[in-house]
Amino acid sequence: MECNCGNIVDVVLHQSVNVTINPALAEDVINRKINNCYCKKCGIGKELVFQFLYVDMRKNKWIWCYPEKEKSSKDQIEKEINNFPVNKFLEEMRIEKPIIAFGYNELFSIINIGDKQDIK
Repeated sequence: MECNCGNIVDVVLHQSVNVTINPALAEDVINRKINNCYCKKCGIGKELVFQFLYVDMRKNKWIWCYPEKEKSSKDQIEKEINNFPVNKFLEEMRIEKPIIAFGYNELFSIINIGDKQDIK
């Protein structure tokens, strides 16, 4: 990813985060470390630059977490998500349809975390 200063920043992107299968990722979510970037040259960081699917199978939660800046595209995003083939699988497994969150604050509100113990 290219920073505003022109520096190229390496970013590890997660398309999905399953906190049931990989509990260590739960801590990264809590600490807002998923799909972020930080430029060592200018010191500027950007939070949540790429969407990811948050999955907690114990709590029956599938949440698409998008960057806050994409909230203006909510209607379009909802249409796309409603057409995902995975929805049929979720329905057959009696799992809730995916929810959409814009930014970490909305994600935390949906998964009801008040402290770090709630996500594990």
